[in-house]
Amino acid sequence: MFLVMIKGMYGKNKPDDGTNEVKSWAVGFDHNFSKRTKAYVIYTKVDADTTSPHYGDWKGFSFGMIHNF
Repeated sequence: MFLVMIKGMYGKNKPDDGTNEVKSWAVGFDHNFSKRTKAYVIYTKVDADTTSPHYGDWKGFSFGMIHNF
């Protein structure tokens, strides 16, 4: 049984018209305390190459614990 799992993601959206290219990536870690309980952390970053006020760069951090009854 793995105690720690490393996760990663990369994405890119480039529309055919050449506008609003968006790149995103994330890295996460899961730690198993037991077969029923694990904790996780995830960091995500999005880079939007645009001047539109509706799109933009952002980043986020998430953490939590999951327990199956």
